Amino acid sequence: RSPPSQADARAALSLPQDSPIYLIMSGSMGYGQLDPLIAGLLRLQKGAGQVVVICGSNKKLRESLTERFGGNLRVLPLGYTNNVADYMDACDVFFTKPGGLTSTEAIVSQVPLVFTEPIPGLEILNAHFFAQRGMAYYSSIPAEQCAYANLLYENKLSREAMREAQRKNSSPLSAVHIVDA
Repeated sequence: RSPPSQADARAALSLPQDSPIYLIMSGSMGYGQLDPLIAGLLRLQKGAGQVVVICGSNKKLRESLTERFGGNLRVLPLGYTNNVADYMDACDVFFTKPGGLTSTEAIVSQVPLVFTEPIPGLEILNAHFFAQRGMAYYSSIPAEQCAYANLLYENKLSREAMREAQRKNSSPLSAVHIVDA
């Protein structure tokens, strides 16, 4: 698919055009420290910015976030959606645990990426692999995750360096090449 512009993706999703959009996905288990991450992101832009949390099929997580942040219009907890790629196109920084599928989709989409707390095992290796190559930042500490978000949002050179590393270290057509082989 040819990705829409960030402005078009935001318009299609009814998201603000003129402030940062932070996208969070934590897997179906709601893994990681979401409350301090969301609170930290809300403090970053002092009244501007939107935090979108895709909770998927985790109804308890969505209910918990709605209860905790329900009065704050800058926090949007969503259930299952078929529009994950559109949300990636719309966001300025994407937070996710370093699972294989979501990580791959993120680098192919060339979205500025911050890995949150990995599930022990392969996800730890993924986080280090991506971070060592400049394709993502990685920290299990919410304050550091927010600092990375601020760096990526405020510094165009940091965003572009990460996107270039993602381009250099990914092969979006690898499945086609495997089938052809």
